[in-house]
Amino acid sequence: MGRPGWHAKTGSCLRLDVRRMHRDGCLVDGNAGAWQWRNDEGQPLATIGYAVRAGELVLSYAVNGQPMEQRPAILRTGCTYGGDRPWFGCPRCGSRVALLYLRVSAGFICRQCARLVYASQSESVTGRTWRKQRRLESLLLPDGAKPPGMHWATFERIRAAINECEARRDAELVGWAVRRFPGLLRG
Repeated sequence: MGRPGWHAKTGSCLRLDVRRMHRDGCLVDGNAGAWQWRNDEGQPLATIGYAVRAGELVLSYAVNGQPMEQRPAILRTGCTYGGDRPWFGCPRCGSRVALLYLRVSAGFICRQCARLVYASQSESVTGRTWRKQRRLESLLLPDGAKPPGMHWATFERIRAAINECEARRDAELVGWAVRRFPGLLRG
């Protein structure tokens, strides 16, 4: 059931986010330091050294004990009301991206070059409806009641969408049962 799940997922790779690095002040020319990834408990997973030189980010790291160096370009686009926005240039295809993912065999490259997919792209209909229902339920109070300040029309729309998610899952279950047990509904 669902869509092909054999592709590697973006959540399984370390990634560099140009937006976060810019927000943290890392992308200033001449700046150097270390970037660190942490697990959910806050413990370090990996560290990479970086330096910003002449429009490129010099990355120094090790993969399986082998020292590596990579130099993705830092591209900039102008913003409507002044200033500019930084992007990474993918070292493999040159496309302008916000995220670079670490693939052991290729270094830091964009999602398309790394052949990575988002986890949601491999979800079944049931998984997608559960995710949608959880998002809708997060808009309500924990007991499913209308939060103060929410319009009744909005509340009713959310409740109808939650009911639609449940109906779609029920229809999927019935369809699965009919396919799995074809003689079950014969008179």
